[in-house]
Amino acid sequence: MGENTTVEFVWVHFTTHYITHEDNHTLAISGSIPQLGSWNIEQAAVAAENPKHPGEWITSIEIPADSRFEWKWVVISRDTMSVCRWEESSNRVTELDGKYYKCHAPWNNNAEYEIIPNVPGMYVSILCLSCFDIPILTNH
Repeated sequence: MGENTTVEFVWVHFTTHYITHEDNHTLAISGSIPQLGSWNIEQAAVAAENPKHPGEWITSIEIPADSRFEWKWVVISRDTMSVCRWEESSNRVTELDGKYYKCHAPWNNNAEYEIIPNVPGMYVSILCLSCFDIPILTNH
C-alpha cells in the first residue's frame, strides 16, 4: 500500500503594515473559520509587531488545507480585547489548495499570496526568525 500524503493542515504566514499610535493597541486577523475566531474578536489570531520595524505585523496560522474563508485585519485593545477599528474594505476571500502560503495584505488593499516550501517542523521557526532579522543557521 502507498503512503497517505494528503495534507490536512497548512501554515499561512500573514503580514501587513499598520501604525497603531497607541501602546495598548494590537493587530489581529478575524475571519469566518475557527482558526481566525469565527468573527469572535476574543478568539481572533493576534499578530506580533516586529520590534526592529515598527508597524510591520506578522502572524502564522495553521489552517485546514482545503479551506475557503473570509477575513480582515482588525485593531484591538490589549486591555479590553475590544475592537478599535476594522478594515473598511470588503472581506478578503482566501481559498487554500494544500500549499503553504505567505500572504501580504496591506490595510484596506488586496492580498498578495506567495507559495512557500513545506518544511515540516521548521516553518514557524524560520518565518518568525526572519521576521525579526535574526540570522538563520543552516547546515549548508
